[in-house]
Amino acid sequence: MPVANLPPDSYQDIYCNSLRRYSRLKTRVVMIGDLGIGGGNPIRIQFMTTTDTMDTIKTVEQSQCIRTYALFCG
Repeated sequence: MPVANLPPDSYQDIYCNSLRRYSRLKTRVVMIGDLGIGGGNPIRIQFMTTTDTMDTIKTVEQSQCIRTYALFCG
């Protein structure tokens, strides 16, 4: 049943098992090459740069910023 047709009280049952404990929803595994996404696989995060990749210095600087963000915030 589409979410739009459900009463608001039942949204929590679909998207949130608990407001106090971390849990992941059960998903099926999708293979991208030899990399499994979903299921019990680790959460995968992909970052992309917005620089001109021919500008090596700016691209490396942005990559370092992304790594720093992932280290402290990811």
